[in-house]
Amino acid sequence: MGKVKLSNEEIIEIYKSFVEKFGKTPTQKEMNKAYKNKECLVSVHLIHERFGGLIKLNKICGITLVYKTYTDDEIINMVKEYCTNFGYPKKSDICKTYNISEKAIWRFKGFDNLLKLANIEIPKNKQGRFKPYKNISDKEALRLLKEYCDKFGIPKVLDYTIQNNLPSLNMFMKKFGNLENALNLIGYEISEEYKKQYHSIYKKVTDDELIDILRQYYNDIGFPVEREFTSKNNLPAYTLYFQRFGSFKNAILISGIEIPKEREMFFDRETLSDEEMLKLIKHYTYIKLNNDIYLLTNEDIDNIKNMPHSGTYNRRFGGIVSAYEKLGIDYYDFNNKALEKDMIIKYKELYNILGRTPHSRDINKYSQTIDGFYSMGAYEEHFGGIYRLQIYCDMLPTIIGRQKSKEELIEDLQELYERLGRIPTQRDVDDCEWMASSHKYQNEFTTFTNALKVAGFKDEKQSNNCLLTPQGNYCRSSYEYDFCTMLEENSETLEFWQEDYYYNYIKDYTRRHRFDFTVKYNNKIYPIEIFGMMESEWYRDKTKMKIDLCNDNDINLIDFYKEDFKKMDKPKLFEMLMERIKEIDNK
Repeated sequence: MGKVKLSNEEIIEIYKSFVEKFGKTPTQKEMNKAYKNKECLVSVHLIHERFGGLIKLNKICGITLVYKTYTDDEIINMVKEYCTNFGYPKKSDICKTYNISEKAIWRFKGFDNLLKLANIEIPKNKQGRFKPYKNISDKEALRLLKEYCDKFGIPKVLDYTIQNNLPSLNMFMKKFGNLENALNLIGYEISEEYKKQYHSIYKKVTDDELIDILRQYYNDIGFPVEREFTSKNNLPAYTLYFQRFGSFKNAILISGIEIPKEREMFFDRETLSDEEMLKLIKHYTYIKLNNDIYLLTNEDIDNIKNMPHSGTYNRRFGGIVSAYEKLGIDYYDFNNKALEKDMIIKYKELYNILGRTPHSRDINKYSQTIDGFYSMGAYEEHFGGIYRLQIYCDMLPTIIGRQKSKEELIEDLQELYERLGRIPTQRDVDDCEWMASSHKYQNEFTTFTNALKVAGFKDEKQSNNCLLTPQGNYCRSSYEYDFCTMLEENSETLEFWQEDYYYNYIKDYTRRHRFDFTVKYNNKIYPIEIFGMMESEWYRDKTKMKIDLCNDNDINLIDFYKEDFKKMDKPKLFEMLMERIKEIDNK
């Protein structure tokens, strides 16, 4: 009896159970040892085949990598070493280079404090927005304000920046009570009209700027409290923070401001409302997706100090998955689509590296040699095989037709028939780069003739000649010829082209269906189909499929039939087309 093949879901459950018992995320070496000793039923090789590696499986399982712990001195030495080798560091540089989490930096109460401990001088342009003015005198603050006003006029709220050589607005409030007092001391008076404009500007401030104002207030004055945030104090109203972040407390948590011990009782994470907790998820998800493709995990939440513990989300919503459902996000579907999107990006990267369509051996080779590339097993699991993957990426398949179903083979025959304007021969099929070989048709339908019969073709003789219009456009039928010459005669009114693909108008549509014509009028596009062979059942089915496809995707298809051409000449045909366009525009 052969080995039982595990499903992806079974592998995920086995791996999760092993990690829980193991106590941390295992390395490849530890996984190999566990598999050898039968402590874990899945091998690293199998994980690479199905998911593209341990790192990707950890993400799918929502498991955050456990980093090695470092002493303060080790982290300080890392910063010194980086600065010596590469220059002034950023926090992300240290975390990425030495594979440590930001949580390791938090113990220093800020990256600037870590730099000071490492004896690294912070350049002026790298300092906080107002740090150079932290200990500025009242006299010097008024001098800078007057200098600015003399040059540019009274500053607006967002003008108070180090770039404008001004201390923060909060500092002026702390020193002089409010901005109006400071301006009076240097001989400037604020008009009532300016006051209205001055205060209303906060309505246009972005969420990031509102958070920045909170941080400025904290740095210059102290811990922000609701009652101080009013237009009277030249600050955004606390109600604006309620509108944008759910509550003033939520805005403080998002800003990363350290909560004093005497105020912790007011900021017990358990007392956040459901709405506030969901807003925090939304905010930190947005931050994470700037650098990652997956949604927050429980471990991510526990590593963000301004978020409730993951256990709180379990008690309140039944878990992180249910919390995302409240936000209208399917957790597993989102992560799966994100993974597949990344897989497509990597496959196209491989295409650019090779300069040709990659086959399965290429995928396996590069997945083992380049970090981040997925294995063939992973692609088979998500896309069903190399052929479907290549079609999905709009690439010429390396093996045509091997995995095509009988239905797909017949559809290809019908497509080729429409393009040629006649019944295809075996030679036509073998010469067509996107079709399976005639040998494949013989294997599936006993003979090629049987395949033609299944496709619904009659034995009558078909014309082998395409019709050529006066302007050199090829047409496959007399109806297309009449329509095309009508368009040519009205080219000053309508711009047109032939054989435009459906997938240019329908997102993620990969099949090769094409419109007969596409016209442009008043900078709007109108696809056109001429349905001629309605006496054939397969053609009627295909016609219905195309019309339904356009309706489902809000495409205003203009359809013509044989009867339309029998009733009218070219001027009337043009008139009918313009009427159809007008009908669409009036909807």
